[in-house]
Amino acid sequence: MKKDIAEFVTKSPNCEQMKVEHQKPGGLSQDISIPTWKWEDLNTDFIVSYKVKDYAKLYLREMVKFHEVPLSIIFDRGTQFTSQFWMSFQKVLGTRVKLSTTFHSTIGMNPFEALYGRRCRSFLGWFKEGNDALIGLELVHEAIEKF
Repeated sequence: MKKDIAEFVTKSPNCEQMKVEHQKPGGLSQDISIPTWKWEDLNTDFIVSYKVKDYAKLYLREMVKFHEVPLSIIFDRGTQFTSQFWMSFQKVLGTRVKLSTTFHSTIGMNPFEALYGRRCRSFLGWFKEGNDALIGLELVHEAIEKF
């Protein structure tokens, strides 16, 4: 019976017309331009987890020291790169920061969706601004770790 109901719902014209996409549509895919000079534009993805200030030290010691400050960098959307410190750090250096999208055109979905077979149910947006103080930051962190 469950199978019959699911089949009926998927074929129903009312259901087809009323389906709502719960995510904002992604922008158009853009190719990364070929830089005119080496180390001018970078595309990075760090796997090792450091603190934000450690990334800054490592960045200065390994990148800037040997290759000078790049004109632009494309980062993944890791918290270490979207933080206010990192953005202001790059602004002081004169580097334009670009953030990559989580959608991968080669597999047609984001990595979470490929791994788990469903869209990510994010904790972001579940609470109104300021509710973390009411709930307690520890409980929010516990919920995220359990997910």
